[in-house]
Amino acid sequence: MAYAIGGLIFIALMDSFFKYKYLRGLGHKDKFLLGECYLRAGCNYLFRRKEWSTVGGYLRSDITVRSVDGLIFFVRARSEDLGYYAGTAKPETMKWFKPEPGQIVIDVGASVGKFSFFAASKRAKMVKSI
Repeated sequence: MAYAIGGLIFIALMDSFFKYKYLRGLGHKDKFLLGECYLRAGCNYLFRRKEWSTVGGYLRSDITVRSVDGLIFFVRARSEDLGYYAGTAKPETMKWFKPEPGQIVIDVGASVGKFSFFAASKRAKMVKSI
């Protein structure tokens, strides 16, 4: 039973990590810092699980990344921005939020706009409310 639960947790964790592979640093420095961030986050997860936090928390400097869809994002150092752009933030909401191309999505009360970014990456039409 414990192995089955551990396996499910491992699969969920790997699914979350694989979403990050769709982000690439824009320049050489950005690619290096992004790779270093992933390495630091992975090592921290393996060796100090009690202190686990968002992957973007390990980013030392601001970078610019490009998604496979061609969208370019500015990622602030030591923030949750990287998770927003990878689509790993709020996994319980991401299970049902599946915008399709051409659909109109209204983001009411958006702060950073993580769902706006996700909907835009799916080619939905965005209307952002104040």
